[in-house]
This record gives sequence, C-alpha cells and structure tokens, in this order.
Amino acid sequence: MQRKVGKVEMKNTPHKVIIAIIIGLLSVQTFFPSLSSILLPEIHAIDHTIEPLDETQNMSLLDKATQPIQTKEFDIHQPFFQFPVSVIEGVVDQPIDVFVVSSQPLNEITLVVAKEAAIVEEEFAAEVKNKKLSEEEQEWTLTFDEELMEFEIPIVFNKIGDYRLFIGEAELTIEVQAEDDGEEDSDDDADNETIETEVSPSDTPQEGKRTTQPSNDANLNENQQDTEADQAEAIAQLTEPVTPLDEISHRDVSNWQEFMAAIVNREVNYINIVNDFESSNNPTQGVSGVAAGSATSNPSNGVAYIWTNASGISRTLVIEGNGYQIDFRAVAVGFYDSTVNSATPWDITYQNIDIVHGNYYGFMNFTNMSIPQQNLSRMRYHNLTNAGNQLIHSLATPVIMSGEVISHQTPTYTSRSGRVQTINATNQANMEVTQLEILDNATVDMSTINSGNIYLYYATGRMTIGNDAKMSLRAAGTAGEAFGANIYIANGRINIGNRSELHLTARANSPAISMYASGAHFEMSEDSKVVIKADGRTTSLNGWGYNIIYMGAGSTMLIGNKSSVEIDAVNQGTTTSGVIHVAGAATFIVAKEGVLDIKSDGTNPSHSLMTFLSSASTFTFADAQRINLEKTRAVTGNAANSSLISISGSGGLLDVDIQAAKQWRHGNLTEEPDFSWSPIFNLKVNFASTLSSISNVSSISQEIVDHFRANFTTRAQRILFEYIPDVEVHLEPLTEDPALEGSRIIRGKATPYSVIRFDGDPAIPAPQLQSPSFDDNSLFHLQADANGDFSLTLAEGDRFTKHNTVTAYAFLNGKFDTAETVVQEIATMNPRDPIAPDIQVNPENKPDIPEHLGFISIDFISQYSFGDVSISADTKQYKALPQRLSSADGSVTEERPNYVQISDRRAQFTGWELNATLSAAGFRNDRGEELRGARIILENAVMLTNAANSAIPPTYSESMILDPGVPALIAEADANEGSGTWIQRYGDMGTMGDSVKLEVPIGSNPRNMTYQATIEWELSFVPSTE
Repeated sequence: MQRKVGKVEMKNTPHKVIIAIIIGLLSVQTFFPSLSSILLPEIHAIDHTIEPLDETQNMSLLDKATQPIQTKEFDIHQPFFQFPVSVIEGVVDQPIDVFVVSSQPLNEITLVVAKEAAIVEEEFAAEVKNKKLSEEEQEWTLTFDEELMEFEIPIVFNKIGDYRLFIGEAELTIEVQAEDDGEEDSDDDADNETIETEVSPSDTPQEGKRTTQPSNDANLNENQQDTEADQAEAIAQLTEPVTPLDEISHRDVSNWQEFMAAIVNREVNYINIVNDFESSNNPTQGVSGVAAGSATSNPSNGVAYIWTNASGISRTLVIEGNGYQIDFRAVAVGFYDSTVNSATPWDITYQNIDIVHGNYYGFMNFTNMSIPQQNLSRMRYHNLTNAGNQLIHSLATPVIMSGEVISHQTPTYTSRSGRVQTINATNQANMEVTQLEILDNATVDMSTINSGNIYLYYATGRMTIGNDAKMSLRAAGTAGEAFGANIYIANGRINIGNRSELHLTARANSPAISMYASGAHFEMSEDSKVVIKADGRTTSLNGWGYNIIYMGAGSTMLIGNKSSVEIDAVNQGTTTSGVIHVAGAATFIVAKEGVLDIKSDGTNPSHSLMTFLSSASTFTFADAQRINLEKTRAVTGNAANSSLISISGSGGLLDVDIQAAKQWRHGNLTEEPDFSWSPIFNLKVNFASTLSSISNVSSISQEIVDHFRANFTTRAQRILFEYIPDVEVHLEPLTEDPALEGSRIIRGKATPYSVIRFDGDPAIPAPQLQSPSFDDNSLFHLQADANGDFSLTLAEGDRFTKHNTVTAYAFLNGKFDTAETVVQEIATMNPRDPIAPDIQVNPENKPDIPEHLGFISIDFISQYSFGDVSISADTKQYKALPQRLSSADGSVTEERPNYVQISDRRAQFTGWELNATLSAAGFRNDRGEELRGARIILENAVMLTNAANSAIPPTYSESMILDPGVPALIAEADANEGSGTWIQRYGDMGTMGDSVKLEVPIGSNPRNMTYQATIEWELSFVPSTE
C-alpha cells in the first residue's frame, strides 16, 4: 500500500523551491520465533622464603639442607592402627563388619570390647582366643594364616546400645540398634525370598600386604591421637597448582645424584629434568639428607627405600620433566616429619614426565609422615605417564591430577635405557590416598594387574572430578587391594563436575564403586556421565567387596540435570547379589533429563537391580530422560515374585512425576512393551521387600489411572520411564497500530496439540475450551494445530491497548509453559544526523508529517529551497541550500546535506520501495503559468544507517532526475533487506551545496515571480502474510 507526499514552490526573481510532504503507510507484522579446548598452563612453583630453625642459624645452606632430625629413639616395628571412621551402625543379633588398617603387616591382632559382643567365627578365617578382662570387657586375640595390613572382623552384639571397641590405641564406637520391623511379603514363595545377607570381603582372603616403611615414635603418637575433627580441619580445599612469580630457584638435573640433591635443597623450587636417567645401583651413594638405614641396593623384583630427613625442607616444588623419563627402579622416596616446615608444607608437582618404577609404595610418597602432616601435604601430577607398579601409597595424602595422567601396572617394564625391571608385587591398586581431585579438562586412565584401582582412606576421603574431565579405570584379577573395586572410599563422597565422564570396567565379583561408611554421598553435576561395564559373577554375596555399586546406610545418590549413570552387567549367571546395594536407608534422586539405565542378564528370581535394606529409602525422579531397569535374559524358576527393586520393611517409596511409563511382563525380551501409559504424574509406590503397591497416581484421564493401578508392578522383566517433551509457547508482537493485524490477532507457535489460555488485556474474550486433564477444571481459548501454530482474533472493533502485558499459558501432558508480550505503541522516529546517523538532530523547516505513522515510515525529508536567483535566457541550474540544523532554542547552528530518512521496524521485513514524483503541473507561479521543462536533479546520493544496524542496505542510484509527472525510483529494498532506519543524503559536507539542483531549460521564459512545485514521496511495500 502507499501514501503520498508534498509540493515545491518557485519564484522568478528570486527563484525558490519549497517541498511539502504528506506521508502514509501500512505495515503488517508476522513473527515466527524460533566445546572449546582449554589448554592448561604449565604448572610451576612459587619461590618460598624459608626461615631457618633456631638450632641451625649459623649453619651453611648445605648443612641446613642435610641436617638430620634430632628425635628420641624409636622402635620401627611397633605397629599402630586406624579405623576409617569413628562411628559405625549395626543391628542387634546381626553381623557387623569392623574394618581396621595396620601400619605394617601382622598375622595377629588383639582387640578389647564389651561382654555383649561375640566374634562370628563361622564367617571368619582366623583362630580366635578369648579371655575376660573385667565384668564389662573381654579381650580377643585373632591369629591369621598370613600377614595382613587390612582386617575385617565380623562381630555380633546381643543387646541394643552404644559400645566401644579398641585395637591398640585406636577406638571405634559401634551403635547397635533394633531391627527394622518390616511387613512380610505374604505372597512371596519361601523358596523365592530375596537374599539380603551382607558379608564382608574378608571371606575372600586378599594377597599379603606390603612391608611398611619405618616411622618414628613421634609420628606414631600423632597418628594414634589424631581425631576426625583434626583431620577435617587439617585438609584445606584442593586447588590447582600455581604459576610461579619467577624461577630464580631453578635447578637443571641430568642424573640421580643431582635429582636427590635438588630434592633436599630447600632453596630449589623448580627441578628441570634435562635428560633421561635412572636411580643408581646404590641409590644413596653420594646422596645427603637421608636417614641411616636407607637402601644401598636396587634390586629387580624387590624394594629400596630412601627416607629423607633433612630438616625443614618442605616447600612447593615443581619437577618439570620436559618429556624425559626417570626410572626409579626399586626405589621409593619418602619423607619424615623432620622435613616439614610448618609455614610451607610439602606441595610437589610432577609434570610433563614419564615415570617407570617397581616399588609398591610408588616412586615418591609421604607415608612415613604423621597423618596431620600428610593431610597438609599435596602430591600433584600434570601430564604424567606412570608404568610398572602403584602410582602412590600415601594413605592420608590428597592428590591432584591435571592434563593427561596415565598409570598402567605391568609385571615387568623396559626403560628407555633398555633395562628390564620386574616389579615387586602385582596385587596393588593404582592409588591409596585420602583425597583425589581431577581438575577441569583432565584425562586420567588407569589399570591394574590383580587389584582394584583407587582406595581412598579415612574419614576425610573424597573424590572430586572437575568440569569437562574424563577418567577411565580398569580393574583386573581376583585379589589385591581396594577390595577389587574400581573406586573404594572408606568414608566420604564422590562429586563429578559438568560434562565430565567416568568409565569403570569392573572385574568379576567386585564393585565398580564401593562407599563403605554410612552417610556416603555420590553427586553428579550437569551433563556428566558414568558408564560401568561389569562382566562375570559367580557369587551371591552382598557387601562392600561384591555389589557393582555398594553404599552404606544413610547414603545419597544425586544424578544431576542431563547426567546419566549406565550399568551393563553381563554374565551374571544365577547370582542373587543386587546390582546397586545400599546397606540401610538411602535417597536416590534423578534430576530433570537425567538417566539411570541398569541392565543385567542375571536369571535368578531373587536378583534385584536396586536393593535397599531400610524402609526409610526413597527413589525419586521427575522429568527424567530415561529410567530403565531391565533384565536382559528371562528369569528362571518362579519368576512371578521376581522384582527389579527391593526395599526392606514396608515404608520404602518410589516417587515419580511427569513421565511416560512402559512395562514388560516376565519373559518378554522384545522392544514392544506389554503396557504403556502417558502421561503419569504424582506417582507414589510403596514397597514391602519386592512387593510394590501404588498409593497415588495421576494422569489426564481416569482410564489411564485405572489401567495403571491395575497393571503396574516392579515385578517385571523391564520397566522404563521416559521423558515427556517440555511444552513451549511463543507469542508474536502485539501493537496498538490499527493498520496492523497484530492489533487484533494473537498469533504464535506452541508445542503441537497443546491447549492455550490468554490473559492480560480486556479485549481478550473469555475461554471456553475444557482442559484435557479430567481432574482439572481450567478453561482454555484454543488448541495448537499439528504444526504448533495458533491464532486468536478479537471481536469486531476490539483492539489491544498499549503497554498491556498479554500472557499465553500452554498445557500438555502435565507440563506447561508461559510467554509474555507487551502491546507496543506507535512510536515516532526522530530525524537523525545525515553525517552521523547515531545522533538525533532537530532539522530546520521540518515537513508536516503526522506522528505515529506505524512501524514503516518516512521520518523526515528536507524541503528544498533555491533562494533568490537571476533570470537567464539560457539553460540554467540552480543549487538548493543545504539542510540547516537548529538548537533547542530554535537558532540555526550547523548545515548538513539535504536528505530523506526511512524506518522499517516491522517484525517481518517484506521489503519496500521509495519513489518521488514531481507533480505533472510542474513549477507554476501565482498566475498559474508553468515554468516549462523545469526539473529537479539529485546527485551524489549515499545511503547509510546507524552503527548497530547490520541489515542488508537498500539499492539506489547515485543520481536521479525528477521530471514532471514521471515517478523516479529513489531506493528499494527486497525482502529481508533495508530494515531499521536508513538515510539517503545528497552530497557530503564538501559537496552538499552542489548535490540538489533545479534545472530550467532555454525557452522557459520565466517571469520575475515565485514558482513552486509539489513532489509526491511514495513509500510502498508488500504486506506480510498475516
């Protein structure tokens, strides 16, 4: 559509042209809404200034570094004991597993406990001797067939109460409670009861433990007296290694003696490896600052210990490998408390290095330091490859990994020098520490020969995986450490960051994740993944050394938004062991779009995928992407009572909201379910062992609710809960502009077939459509079609009111969404500077343009004035005066080129065209006499817009001629072009006086009068599809 503009005047002497403008418009709106790699910096050390100890004030630097600690004599063979937790819980008259760690291998231990306790000897592979100490206490001596460092003792109490158990000076509190009174499953056959007996891993003896490194008496006392509170307070938050302020403490190292000299020199904080090398045949020869008794030989298939005791040398230390290899051979380098400077505890980083070694304590550790000092120390690995034996055995030490860390155990290895070394033990975990942190973007890969992978000790145990990290663990064999688990945490938590992955390959009959103590916590952040592969099972035992995931009482598992846990258990045979087993109450939560997928091919009717030994347990999820509990082979025997979930007692709860549900009967191994329901929300299912009963369920129809109640059960081959897509709704803009359909029609996009209700403007009619949910009395205006399109037209004559907020509420399958839009008023676009379009200006002699012209408009046109000119008998061109700008008080301040300004602010840019036509009557004087042949010439045309507008510019010609009655194309924009505000100016600051001209041809015979003419400016455009 189009509207027209303007007139031009001219006098003879002087000649003058005035253009008046009349503008109209129509606009139609249609609106259709619609990992970078992070490189870790090199890690360096901060140069610490270390104050000398008082007794060494006058010593030389070398003397200070090598000064041995002055301590009292000690017996290195005196063992000490540590419980991983200070309190455990148990049930009266049922076995309670007590776990304790010794500082060195022993085949006999003595414990003291109340008279109400007894050893469960039939579950215990040891000789038991008992004697009475008093009326209240008794002493047991336990003798084993082999030397061990880890002991599990099954004890039973015949009375409820709190009891203390002592081994050496270590103390454990055991809280004995009454048995949870659960209702019997009346329709379970006696021969099909779920086996819930937990046994400890001590039923399968492990290989003999290592010989400990010696410790001094002070260390023993501190270990014995250390409490959980002290440990927790001692451990600071794990942080990334820091970049140095400088490297003035740099030391190049090319051989073993130089390496050890740099280690004991507290002035060196940056050891720079410049060559491959290996430890010496006599690893202490030429080495200072180590304790007497340190190794003088370096055997294959053996161990060699170097115990560093130089005084006060602890510090932040970086060992930069530059890709070189150190072969430690049989050597493990350790430290005493004497090395500790309290102001600068040990913080050692190995980076960009290849390590090979054969010692089962690892190549460097803090295990001979007291527990508080170990807690304060840090061992960091950045871009490290380790082959041979265990990476580190340092039970109370936090470890931090970044970059790429690889640790694979091999029975023998060949160093770069060609030396073949046999490791001293093949039954070792990759790591035995207290805390492990995997930093952002790290990749960690570990494997063992005959052991689990990671053992985190003590009450402060914690494993943290940062964002965008990936960790892979593979356990092998049948014995060894960490109870065969990929991850064994004595007490603590596992946290996995955003977008990270944990891949676990469990060995047969062993856990992927075992979290022994009560109150364990497993939490995944957003979009992370845990994948567990478990192959082979010949046992039906439940316990921390058996179930694929084992968690203590009071445990929590939280699978975060868009995160997933996938467990694939194959070759499970006839086991009755649960895949996930919680020894008490538990809370499992799967967040929005999370996944829990458990598959097992176990065929025993008593084999459940999730087992909880307390009626206080809950399994909760809402809006989950996928909850799949599936037995991939048919159950043998009496399958009728075989359940995928088992919760002891009678109060266990499955709490589900906003899901689609499917169920397969026993024996149905196809992808076609026997039952399918959608949507299901507000579902509450209670459990009495394997018997499930529905206490509440809702849906959109009574038929779905009744059918679900009649058929749903977890006694099935498979149950699957799937995600119901979110409902979405979007509104196109609304306006008060009566020329646009957006003033009377609500249009938008929504989820197909969702019902929609509107409010926020009095012109919106009352809703009449019933809700699709049978128990919802709400009314709606309409339902979106199969493409999600919708529209609502107001009553004849009604329009939306500016500034009102119109809201759309869309509902489908128990989900809803809302969208809002504010009714726009018709705005006036102010003129802008034709030289700097980001600046608004106040031009002189504005044309008479109505306000609120809509969303496509001519905002301003210069009125051409040619001033007083002389009459010529020849053809003559007269120059128009530049456009003048006025200040706020109306005074003229500047001159600019003449120009026209256009704005297209519609939601749908269908293009436009601007034409100018000099009236057919041409220039005439007051007598009506025509100035024959006179015409307007526009030259040096340029189009420009404001800096923020990235739209494709309109097309135009640099010069145009306006002849009487002949339309001239000024500019045009195709669809999706020319949006925003555009200015066409004639000339620049240098040529603005020569760019708009009036040409009067010879023979026009002008009189000494004023002549004027009208120019019609016509802005036309294609209406939108509204």
